[in-house]
Amino acid sequence: MGLFIHQIASVSPVGLSSPGSALSSRHHFLIQENGNWLARIPADLEVEFQSFLKREKSLRHFDRLVQLACFAGRQLDLSSVNPQKTAVFFGSSRGPTNNWENHFKHFLAHESCLSQASPSTTLGSSASVLSHFLGIEGPASDHSTTCSSFGTGLLHAKAWLDAGMIEQALVVGSESPLTEFTMAQMKSMGISAENQDNYPCEPFSGKSNGGMVLGEAGVVCLLSNNPENALAKISGLGWASEKIPSKTGLSGESLKQAMRMALEDAKQDQVDLIIPHAPGTVKGDIAEKQAMEEVFGAALPEYGNLKWKYGHSLGASMGQSIELGLAKMNLDFSFHSPHSPLTMPCKNVLINAVGFGGNAISMLMTEVRGK
Repeated sequence: MGLFIHQIASVSPVGLSSPGSALSSRHHFLIQENGNWLARIPADLEVEFQSFLKREKSLRHFDRLVQLACFAGRQLDLSSVNPQKTAVFFGSSRGPTNNWENHFKHFLAHESCLSQASPSTTLGSSASVLSHFLGIEGPASDHSTTCSSFGTGLLHAKAWLDAGMIEQALVVGSESPLTEFTMAQMKSMGISAENQDNYPCEPFSGKSNGGMVLGEAGVVCLLSNNPENALAKISGLGWASEKIPSKTGLSGESLKQAMRMALEDAKQDQVDLIIPHAPGTVKGDIAEKQAMEEVFGAALPEYGNLKWKYGHSLGASMGQSIELGLAKMNLDFSFHSPHSPLTMPCKNVLINAVGFGGNAISMLMTEVRGK
């Protein structure tokens, strides 16, 4: 059976549902706070977001990542969705970091917890909160495979849809990791960007001071097995896991296996564009580039992402890459990565995600014939 994307909605440093003009510009949205590079949603959108939270009082105790997912999801038109036959698969790498850190600070100061501490600091409540907010009554589950969490949601959706247990699926990736403790963790591993050039984060640049920049985002995607009115088809999915050789390092082996599985699933061996995981970390980017070269050889297509523009949103990042791939296929615009424009016409896109723990997922997205 086919797996088709019908709608996608997002909130990110680029704005709401990332217009092509913002994606194609050479401007980045990275800012520096307390010596750290990061990427927040724009100030004017933050005002709108806070007004939204004042109206939606039921969301006030939950973490910002849940709130961002609701803020993004409200853009979807779910009028034709069967609430009882729709599932929500909510992925996040870090989970409710803002609430966890704030409640732990309270515990250290007072040796007691507030009543909302437990339900608001567990990832397990995120999917159900979003389901209730959107009026979805089917199964709702949460998961984390670190930075490949959105891709894991796609795997869940495909399995449930192919089994006939649901008719539609909402795959969600949301992350708000811009907290003191999380930023310190990234810095302690030596993978945070320290580049003071015009582009603080430059995937595949090979600069010794290169690194990633954390960003926040929420992405919600509606899928089904029905090709009618679809934006694109997910024609191939691949996954693999590897034993990581160091605290952050990846050999690229899992990515090679995942890409090959996705291509085999789609019954093709070439693609027009690759949107790699590549967050800007020196060793990780090198391993992924070598994996792509080994899989495609001389037929390696154009490749690039926009993490230099809006940072790395961890568990939501593959959702942002899907949004970029859809824009590239349907709007046929050029985007920069960050200096070289990617201009070739695009009818299919291979998208990669991999994270701590060695879990890699690759998906091949193609145009819907007859659109």
